[in-house]
Amino acid sequence: MDLVEAFGARTTAHHGGMDFVERVESGGSGDLVIIDAPVAVTSSSSEAPQLFIDTAIRQASRGRGAVTCVTASNDVVLVTTARGYLLRYSWDENGNEQVKEVEVVASKHSADHRISAAFMDPGANHVLVSVRGPTGGTGGAAVHHSHEVYYIHRRWPRARALAELRSGGPLTAVAWCAKQQGDDVIAGGAGGGGGSGRKGATSSTAGSISVGDSCTGPILLGTEIGTLLELVLDERQKRETPPKTLIEGLAVKDPRRGVTGAGHATSAASASTSSSSSVAFTCLYQISLPAGRKALLAATPSHLRVWVTPPAGGGGGPGGSPWQALFLNPTGQHPGRPGVSAPPLAVLEAMSPSPCSQLQLWWPMGLSDLPTRFAWLVGGVVYHGELDWDAVAAATPPTAAAAARDGGGGEVLSRVAMLPVDRYAPEVDGDGDGDGSGTGGARSLVVTEYHLLLLARDRLRLVNRVNGRTVVERAFRSPLTRSVTGEPSREIDGLVRDLVSGTTYMAVDEALYDITLQNEDRGMWRVYLELQDWDAALRCCSGPGQRDEVYRARAEAALTAGDYRTAAVHFAKISDGRPPFEDVALQMAECGDPAALQTFLATRLATLAVSLGAYGARGGGGGSGAAAAASLFGGNGGAASGGPGSGPERAQFTLVSAWLTELYLDAINRALLESGGEAGESYQSAVTALRTHLSDWVHLMDPGTTVSLLESYCRLDELLQLAQLRGDHEGLLEQLMARPQPGGAIRALTVLRNPSVSRELVYKFAPGLVAAAAEEAVDFFIAQRPPLDPRRLLPALLRYGEPDSPPMARQHVLRYVEFAIEELGATDSVVHNLAVALYSLVPGEEGEAALLRYLTRAGRCGGTTPLYDTQYALRLAQECNKPRAAVRLMCQLGMYPDAVRAALALDLGLAKGVAGEPDQDDALRRKLWLQVARHVVETGSKMATAAGGGGSAVSATGDANGTYGSSSDPTSNIRTAVEFLREADGLLRIEDILPFFPDFVTIDNFQAAICDSLERYGAAIEGLKADMEEATAIAEALRADIGMLGNRSAAVSMWQPCVRCGRPISEAAPLTSLPQGGALPAFYLFPTGCAYHVACCAAEVTELVAPQQRKRIHTLMARLARVKPGATIAPAYGGAPAADVSVLQEALATEIGSEDPRNGELTVRLVETPFVFGTDRAEAESWVI
Repeated sequence: MDLVEAFGARTTAHHGGMDFVERVESGGSGDLVIIDAPVAVTSSSSEAPQLFIDTAIRQASRGRGAVTCVTASNDVVLVTTARGYLLRYSWDENGNEQVKEVEVVASKHSADHRISAAFMDPGANHVLVSVRGPTGGTGGAAVHHSHEVYYIHRRWPRARALAELRSGGPLTAVAWCAKQQGDDVIAGGAGGGGGSGRKGATSSTAGSISVGDSCTGPILLGTEIGTLLELVLDERQKRETPPKTLIEGLAVKDPRRGVTGAGHATSAASASTSSSSSVAFTCLYQISLPAGRKALLAATPSHLRVWVTPPAGGGGGPGGSPWQALFLNPTGQHPGRPGVSAPPLAVLEAMSPSPCSQLQLWWPMGLSDLPTRFAWLVGGVVYHGELDWDAVAAATPPTAAAAARDGGGGEVLSRVAMLPVDRYAPEVDGDGDGDGSGTGGARSLVVTEYHLLLLARDRLRLVNRVNGRTVVERAFRSPLTRSVTGEPSREIDGLVRDLVSGTTYMAVDEALYDITLQNEDRGMWRVYLELQDWDAALRCCSGPGQRDEVYRARAEAALTAGDYRTAAVHFAKISDGRPPFEDVALQMAECGDPAALQTFLATRLATLAVSLGAYGARGGGGGSGAAAAASLFGGNGGAASGGPGSGPERAQFTLVSAWLTELYLDAINRALLESGGEAGESYQSAVTALRTHLSDWVHLMDPGTTVSLLESYCRLDELLQLAQLRGDHEGLLEQLMARPQPGGAIRALTVLRNPSVSRELVYKFAPGLVAAAAEEAVDFFIAQRPPLDPRRLLPALLRYGEPDSPPMARQHVLRYVEFAIEELGATDSVVHNLAVALYSLVPGEEGEAALLRYLTRAGRCGGTTPLYDTQYALRLAQECNKPRAAVRLMCQLGMYPDAVRAALALDLGLAKGVAGEPDQDDALRRKLWLQVARHVVETGSKMATAAGGGGSAVSATGDANGTYGSSSDPTSNIRTAVEFLREADGLLRIEDILPFFPDFVTIDNFQAAICDSLERYGAAIEGLKADMEEATAIAEALRADIGMLGNRSAAVSMWQPCVRCGRPISEAAPLTSLPQGGALPAFYLFPTGCAYHVACCAAEVTELVAPQQRKRIHTLMARLARVKPGATIAPAYGGAPAADVSVLQEALATEIGSEDPRNGELTVRLVETPFVFGTDRAEAESWVI
């Protein structure tokens, strides 16, 4: 229950000069009473954080005696009682309370043994309990306590005493080893205290700590006599591991003392009966640092020390522990007193030592894996500061020793400040002397991000650590009386901090309260503003109004100090218009610093962009800048009138951007004049500033104004940059292409090489680029990655396929087309047609050879189908005088006769090759060879001989009759023709070419050829005769087999079983749905040796055949079953007339007895039949795996 809200105002009394408002819980008689002590009202009191107190556990001891200690970690609260019990409180996911009891001290010893301290690891798995026994010594003898340390695992029902720890003194502090998800290890000291003061605000270790469930890892134990021990506990090991002494404690005369640590709270009675010891460890924290180093923060009643181990790998101790490597010498012996051979890296000494020494650390949420702040309460003073772990890497033993001698805390404990807290003690302390010492001062501490939560007897105060002022105060008094004056207030036992969950508990007698701090950072901006810590004040601001206050105060302070540039920056960041823009601009222009106005305008430009929601446009962003520009110049994204996006802000942005651009241009001209026209350092700096300005705000600037300014100052490079930033490369390219060529085109290619230029502009300006600088343009096209689309470049390339195009440009265009075909694998027909045109225009035999290579290899898809228009290519080849290419193209078109005719005019060998190409059509090849043969016979033997020897055309001059050869040897043509028959690969015979010879040629000249032809005919006739004789023999064998089949019979035993039913065939078949008896045959016997009853055979067949055949089988069997024995005529049935029984039996045998059902074609066809048909969905789903 929230005590603050549940309490109602009952009385108001005046006590000690202050008005107190008493609040009591409605309906309760024994609950805590809260008295709200008023705090001085200031202008910032409305921004103070809120402190809430909720009841967590009402009866913490559960009747087991008074509460002696409380500690908490990982949402588990541990309570120890005066009767020696340990109560473990936890809550399930529904918020139900769960309690587990463990008896630490036996009931027979509970009267003289008392639990003095309890320590729980961050994971709430391991617990150490320190128990004090009765005092010893009489008279002047030394007084001492017997002590015992118990170890309890969360799964154990009872505690186990650690006998090895009896000689080191009472246990007062523990530094746990808590492993995180990463490599770092952070350990909480003295029961796991430290962290945030807000409920639910987990520190950086919260949620990521993963303490070992069974093993604690190396933990450090501090005792009352100053002994520092290292110990590893494992609940799985039955034997106790002896601890390693790192620092040997000093024997003291009276070691009695009370314990109040960062992670546990003890009762006031326990604290009041103890005395201080300057060597006792009161708080320990073990921190893991980068490079395998570990840090130990140890608090005593007089000092705060920081030790850091050497880096990992820099040498281990005798047992491999980094702490043993630090504190023990190579022989494994302890060095003695702290600081002798292991000096701390940092030391902080208390002005007033006190046994009530408490150390708290602060882990910022989500900022670091290491604690960044500390607070040490000792002797009525809180020493707080920052932990600079970066200084650890540079620290060496000499510097550590020097830090220890200086006593200033070294570099690790940086920015240390003292905050006296005795003034927060009540006017009358526990002793009644009012001095604020003893138990009357602040005795418990919790540190938060900005505040210190202090507990002093009956007062709980929230103190701002930055300015030391009390922010919130709560006073408590005994619930036994309602009187305000004249009665001592109730003393609170202590504060407990849950390191993991970030919850703070307050222990009050039998109850445990949850302390929640909300809106802690509210009002901190004003605190930092009063201290002129501008950056911290800005970090704490929660709205534009607060930030404007900080900017205005900082600007006015800088203006008073004469720092005009700083003042300009912060005046420009103010968004509420106070002071007005014009007044500040005039003041900056007249201050005498030329850069002040420039700085003011530049910062104001950024502020306006933020207010317009266009800050994403900085850095030349694309889409966000376009959206911001739409909002700025009349789009629908502007804010309401009078808001940040209203008309005045848009107009001011345009004005400021143009003004600042002109200032940068003036600065460039001024730098050139000062350097005599040379580009010096000041000039480069001014140019860089202008270009940065353009790149930052190009999408929000007015394009026309900016371009006009740059053109008036002849800043072509900046114009190019502006075009690049705005994406307006098209206008720039148009200007370049309008300049004298080829210089303008070459510069345009330079622009196009910029990756930010759109690829569409390359296609758009390609025609002009090729016309002005063909070689450079083609080089650019080829070098582009990813490659350009050749089809989209065709408008720039097609004109060079005409005969009147420039030859040099045509050559470069052909180079790109070859690249597109060979490297890019272009398959577009237009590209290949352009290639044909370009090759056809190449003069000489070299051009024809290149065209032929293209036609045979590059111009084909998959090596077969042409990618070009063959008819178009043939026309170009004929027009450009490429005859051999024309022959090749005629062959592709299937114009073989024309191709042979054209080839005969060039080369006989080429004609023979063309005649042999149609290898799939012998008739066409025979026709082509006849055409070549006719030419050979008619042109004479001389040409035929030359063609056969060299394969090329040989020029010859004919006589008046048009024949070739020697008139003195009339048989030369005959010999040439006969040789040609051999080259025709048997397609031609002598009788095919005889008609081509003159009539006067005698047959004697063809004797050999005619004889060879007759021999071939004779061989063919003999082959046909043999084939006829073989066919006759086969026919006779078939007739004999058919005759034997008609008379075939077989013997069968009457006891042979039916293949289907297994019964002998002499017995009747089992009853089925098929008819039986009558004139139906008894059984069927097949050549395979299988026998079936007729009904069984019909059942086998009907399962495999189509429905129509199944119906015919049923009809035939039904008609035969109705025939009476001995009858030869079957009566009419189902509309069918009477029929002969033998005919019906023969028809039935044809339907079911043509083949063995289990060894015939029906069975073979079943291989491809599915087991389950698609119509049987239920059956198919039952087989799904």
